[in-house]
This record gives sequence, C-alpha cells and structure tokens, in this order.
Amino acid sequence: SFTPISPRVLLVQLKESPIDINIIQVYAPTTDRSDEEVQEFYNSIELVLKKLKKDELNIVMGDYNAKLGEGRTSELVGPFGLGERNTRGDDLETFAMTNNLVVTNTWFKQPPRKLYTWKSPLDRPGRIVRNQIDYILVNKRFRNSCTTVKTYPGADINSDHVPLMGAFKIKMKRTNLKRKQRYDLRRLKDPNIKQEVKLELNRKININTEQNCNNPDIEKEMDELRKHVLEVKEKHLKPDKTKRKSWMTNEILDLMEERRIHKGRVNEYKRIQSQIRTKIREAKESELKEKCQEIEFYQDRYDSFNVHKNVREVTGKYKKSNCGKLIDEGGNLMIGTEERKNTWKKYVEKLFQDERSEKTPNRDGIQGDDILEEEVQVAIKQIKHGKAAGLDEVEAEFLKLLDEIKIKWLTQRFNKIYSTGNIPSNWLKSEFITLPKKPSAKQCGDYRTISLMSHLLKVFLKIIHRRIYKLCEEQIAPNQFGFVNAVG
Repeated sequence: SFTPISPRVLLVQLKESPIDINIIQVYAPTTDRSDEEVQEFYNSIELVLKKLKKDELNIVMGDYNAKLGEGRTSELVGPFGLGERNTRGDDLETFAMTNNLVVTNTWFKQPPRKLYTWKSPLDRPGRIVRNQIDYILVNKRFRNSCTTVKTYPGADINSDHVPLMGAFKIKMKRTNLKRKQRYDLRRLKDPNIKQEVKLELNRKININTEQNCNNPDIEKEMDELRKHVLEVKEKHLKPDKTKRKSWMTNEILDLMEERRIHKGRVNEYKRIQSQIRTKIREAKESELKEKCQEIEFYQDRYDSFNVHKNVREVTGKYKKSNCGKLIDEGGNLMIGTEERKNTWKKYVEKLFQDERSEKTPNRDGIQGDDILEEEVQVAIKQIKHGKAAGLDEVEAEFLKLLDEIKIKWLTQRFNKIYSTGNIPSNWLKSEFITLPKKPSAKQCGDYRTISLMSHLLKVFLKIIHRRIYKLCEEQIAPNQFGFVNAVG
C-alpha cells in the first residue's frame, strides 16, 4: 500500500515473506529552514514508526539534508561517512538513537566517489563540491540483513543527486498477483483489424453458444461469451502499453539512451540534452494541436461534456490529485491494506444501506412485453466507447460488433433473464474505484465512488429504463415543461 503522510514523508508497505517491509521515503527541510520545521519533520516520521511493528523490516531513507561526517560516534553511526558533520547531522543522529535506527551508509568502506550522494551545480574539476546528505536507515534488529550500501555516480538520471542503493539479504517468497491484462482497444479504429475481430467473435459465438435455445443455461453462456471475447482480444489486440507521458515518442526515448552513453562527455551530453528538450517541446505542441482539433470536433457535435473535459486537460486543471492518505471517522490515520479495506467496507455498507423492508410486494402475473431486437440494438448503440468494463471484461466495443444473428441470440437471453429474474452472477458483482473530489482528500466522504459494472448489465438496464421512462412520459401533464424530452 501507498500512504502519503505529509509533503515530506510517505509510506510504502510491501507484503513479503518471511517478513513484511515498510519503506518510509523522506525529504528533509534544507539548512536554511528553521529548527522548528526540522523538528516537525522528524516528529512526523516518529508518528509513523510508532504505528509499525518492531519485528518488520522498517527502512527510513531519503534526502536528510544533513552531514554526519567521518568517524564513528555511536553504535548506530559508523566510521565511514564523508566530510565533516554539521548541526543537521547532530539532529539526524539524535533521531536515529531515539528510534534505534542504524545509518547503513556509514558502515561500509567505499571509495569517496561511492560515498557522496549530492553534487553541487558549481562542481568543477578544479573545485569539487560534493556531499553525503542522503541516507538509508534501518531498524537495528535487521542491521546484518544489509550487505552493502553505495552510490552509482555514473547513472544517467539528469539530477544533482546520485542514486544510493542498499542490498538486503532477506529470503522472500514470490507472490503471483492476479492483474487484469489491458488491451489496446484503439486498434479497433483500424477497419481491417475491426473486421477481423468481428468475424472471429461472431464465428466463435456461432459455434459454441447457439445450442439449447429453448432452455439455455444463462450463467454458462455468459461465461462462454466472456471467454470468447478474451480469446479474440489476446489474438488480435496487443497489450496496452500506454506511455506514462502521452506526448512521449520513441525518438525521444532513443535520444535519452544516447545521452546515457555519453554521460562522461560533458559537451556531447549537453548537446543531446538540448536536442531532447527541443523534441519534447515539439511533441507537446503536436499533442496540443491534436487536443484542440478534438475539442472542435466535440463542439461541432454539441458534446459539452467532452469539450469541457478536454479543455481542463489542456489548461492543466484536470490533473489527478496526489492523494492516498485515509483517516477514519475518529480521525485516526489508516496504515496498512487491511485497515484501509475495512474502513472503505464500513463506509460503502453505510452509503448503500437499504432501509426498505426485505419483503417486496407480491406482483405475480404482472409482466411486460418481450424485449425486442430493436431495443437491444438501440441500447448497445447508446453505450459510449472507451468505458472501463466490469469484472467480466466484456467491453461495449465488442458488443457493437455482434451481427444480427448474435443480437437475436442476446435478445433471447435477455428475455429469459427478464421472465425468470435469474441474473448471472457476474452481473451482480462490481468493482469500486475511488476518485478524490479535492486535492486534500483524507476521509472516505472526500472521494467519489464509481462502480464498474458489466456492460451487458448496462445494456439490459438501459432497455428497462427506456420502458419505465416511456410510461412516466405518458403520465406527465401537458403543461409540464421541465425535464421533458424535446420540451424543457
């Protein structure tokens, strides 16, 4: 789990075997900040440490903006530091002793170039300005688990800091996480690929699911439909490997690789860095032009929702909030996956609590007309592209590829569900995702809960909704204008 504690402290918890690992990443105030701010920084770390178990591997690492210097001063600070100590170094040692943490950097003898973690922009061959201000601290119980700590000054990261790496020898058990494979549905915009997928999907359904039409096993057939869609996606669509930055190009990535090769040649490195910046600027301008064209397209279609959505993305007002902190109703910080799950479980149960009686009135003999194929076609057409699928992983894009025979087959199954009331189990399950309403979201109520349901269920519910809406329209008085289609 990931829990931001403050702008300077965050917690990452890893479920491992034989012990769990807790990583606290920190960024201390610089030396020009007040002592009160530094003390507040260390207090926030101590609050997190108090919530963690002592028998787990707790690592506190990051930029402490402190110099411990050479020479052993305690059983927690070793002799192999770099340079001379400053007052912030005293604060760091006090923090380490208070919480029984070993400063691992100082216990491994390395050449000076493997010790410094920061290089000043003013650093020159004749005037070297380099310091050791980044450290990896670990609880004393696991000090022998750390086999080495050193820096990698040759790494190409385009930063004044140098990567600091520590090796820990702990026997861990590999965990196989079940993650959904995302496929690039944008490939369906290619007419040739779309036609191939359509033929393949309809052929598979035709072979395996046009049996037992009189008494179909809905549960089994919906599972088969899901299986067919997944098989078609694996065969014709590539896994979605969307780049982290939408404007990133392969040309820029190649230049970055070339820049890494010339790490030791200052002039060549700067020349390639200048090229990269130029290419990035051009790529961003190209993306901006495409976004503006997309806005014009939606504006011509009077689609105000997507117009405003794209405008927010272009202006930078649609950035995701960097949230993750969660507190319960009592104001207690929830740390750990299970604590967070239980908090969300209680909130969702309370949010969707139904106060109506479990007994529904008996309405035997009241049933509407059979669902028509035209109703199914209209409902499928109304579902937008690019929407996240439910747990069955059947997207609307594939439902829109069904031919007339398969629409007839789907209509028969909808009618069976409509008449019996037996809904497939996959339709009754949904996955909740949470989106923060504001950047400072902390409590469950500060998040918007969105349910990802089956698109097949969406089609079925749209048909029912249209029928109910039509009945409501018939009961509306002639002088009613508000919320009436084509009137108000």
